Amino acid sequence: NATAITDETTRATNAENANANAITANGSDISDNASDIVTNATAITSLGTTKEDTANKSSDGTLADNSDVEFPTEKAVKTYVDAQVGAVSQDDDITAATLNASSLLTISEGD
Repeated sequence: NATAITDETTRATNAENANANAITANGSDISDNASDIVTNATAITSLGTTKEDTANKSSDGTLADNSDVEFPTEKAVKTYVDAQVGAVSQDDDITAATLNASSLLTISEGD
């Protein structure tokens, strides 16, 4: 019985040590996760302050500003596209179309 008691004591001690190590590891993981949560919360907050500035919104329907800073509104783009499509004349007398080695398309029209 003394051997059995010693074996059980060893097994129980090893199990308790393994649990203690697991608890320590979990505590470390929890700490890391808490740090990640703070980092992510800070990043989310920053998104609210670094979004596109509405002062950079352009309602110029001609897109003549040619800006890398301003972005056109939906209405400005629609106005531009409508103007471009409206400027195309309905001329159906295309007599030839050729594509050269540089991928330049040439369209020939009759009268």
